[in-house]
Amino acid sequence: GGKQSVDTLKMQGDAVHFVEEAYKHHKAIGATGEGVMLFQEAKLKGATYVGGGMDGQISAEKGVVTAAKGADLQQFGEQFSKAIAQHRFWDRPKDEVPA
Repeated sequence: GGKQSVDTLKMQGDAVHFVEEAYKHHKAIGATGEGVMLFQEAKLKGATYVGGGMDGQISAEKGVVTAAKGADLQQFGEQFSKAIAQHRFWDRPKDEVPA
């Protein structure tokens, strides 16, 4: 966690590619706090996630579960568990991610 860790991951092509691949293959993905910036770096077309200034909020759409700083992490965990249990999210855009 933390901005420094996310900045390091954003510079690692493999880390960004991993997120893109999981999204492309319709898998559940999740991030909290600054970790959401890694999703933003991946430019996941059609994805919705919390952004800056959304303290305490959680977004869970099409298997992309994100929580802003200060969000209830137990609620995040429950939403992410539900997304994983669904296995895949076929309502995502097809072939929109260059992975």
